Amino acid sequence: MNENHSAPNGGDRCDSGEVPPGATATEPPESVDPVGDSAKPATGEWDRLLKLCGELYGHCLHYLSVQTDTAKLGVRSLCLAVAGAVLTYVSFASLSVMALWFLISGTAEGLGGLFGDRPWAGKLGAGLLFLGGLRIAIAVVMARWTRSSREAMVSKYEQKQERK
Repeated sequence: MNENHSAPNGGDRCDSGEVPPGATATEPPESVDPVGDSAKPATGEWDRLLKLCGELYGHCLHYLSVQTDTAKLGVRSLCLAVAGAVLTYVSFASLSVMALWFLISGTAEGLGGLFGDRPWAGKLGAGLLFLGGLRIAIAVVMARWTRSSREAMVSKYEQKQERK
């Protein structure tokens, strides 16, 4: 090729930017945009996009704030419910213990009078009476619980056998 028509980068363009006859252009002229003008958004569109992104960010922060407050309210409600349940349990337990104490004490005084004005015998008899009653109640409850558990297990395995 001629020295006048060869570009420094080895292309087919000459110094004036013209393509010599018989040569093909390897890159578009500088005045033509290869991507096109429609791919570059206008400055107003960028501002609008940034504004919308800012609004979206604000909505996301608001959503997270609402979710956090909802979780805090749930935890607070749970704590109040647990505190109320514990207070109720302690109150009923205290009343039950007090009522049981009055019952045992009254029974002990009555038995002490029956044993010929011997309060120690009345207290001993009342204690044995209530411990025996407690033992019988526990035995009955445990027997019922064991029986119902066994019946549930038997019915479960009978249903499995019927399916086969």
